[in-house]
Amino acid sequence: MKTRFVQLTTPTPEIAKIFNKWANDATLRPLMRPNLIQADLDEKISVTTDSLTERLKHNFIYLIYLNEQLVGEMNFQIDFGHLYKQEHGTAWIGIAIGEAFGRKKGIGTKVLVY
Repeated sequence: MKTRFVQLTTPTPEIAKIFNKWANDATLRPLMRPNLIQADLDEKISVTTDSLTERLKHNFIYLIYLNEQLVGEMNFQIDFGHLYKQEHGTAWIGIAIGEAFGRKKGIGTKVLVY
C-alpha cells in the first residue's frame, strides 16, 4: 500500500466536505479535538473552505492518501493554546485517520517519521 502526504494550501469544497464528515463522526470527535467538558464533545462543527483557510493561518495541514484515496490528515502548529504546559516553541501534532479502512495500517508511524 502506498502512502502519500500532500500539504494543503488551497482548500476545496470536496476536501471541506470530507473534513466535515470526519469532524462530526461520533467515534472520531473525542479523538480529534480538545474536549474539556461534555458540551465540547457533543458540539457539531461545520468545516468549510473558509474555516480550513482560517486554520491554515496557524496550522500546517497535510492530506494523507492511501493508494491515492484521501484517508486522513496530519497537522501541526507551534505554541498551541490548549497545551497543558505552555512552553514556547512546543509543537502540537494532530493525526486523524478519518476513513476506517485506513486505520491499523501503520499510517500514524509514517506520519511521525515524515
